[in-house]
Order: sequence, then C-alpha cells, then structure tokens
Amino acid sequence: MRSGFKLTTQEKNQIKEAIKKHLGDKEITYKENEVDLISGIELSFNDFNISWNIANYLEEFEANIKDYLNDQYKIHLHEQARIQEGA
Repeated sequence: MRSGFKLTTQEKNQIKEAIKKHLGDKEITYKENEVDLISGIELSFNDFNISWNIANYLEEFEANIKDYLNDQYKIHLHEQARIQEGA
C-alpha cells in the first residue's frame, strides 16, 4: 500500500481490518509520502490495483466536462438543424 501522506496507526488498523474482512488476513507493506500520489492512496495486490489521488480525480473531472460539452454541442446542432428545417 502506498500513500501520498503519513497514515496514523488508527488509519493503518482500519485499512488492515477492511482488507482482512474482504480478502482475508494479508500482509500489508506501507510506503508513505510517495511523491507521485499527491493526496492519494493506492492498494495493490496480485494484478489488482485500487487507487485514488488528485491526478485521478482531475482526469475524471476533465472527462466529465468533455462529455458534458460534447452533449451540449450535439443538442445545439440538433436545434440548429430543426430551425433550418422550419425556415
């Protein structure tokens, strides 16, 4: 497990209990203050990865904005076509 910040003992215990509940008793290695995980956290095991950080959030936010703008553009084109048909 990697994090972009120092985890408290309580946070580590909560994470360990959550993992134990869902995946069984697993050994966890913590790497803290990882520079590439700006305000983020990452859990990796086998070939599986769960990650959240500011970069992921901003990428998802950007994709949502692009989708919204594309939808708005399609609506605009549809309205323009309707107006031209009525003229």
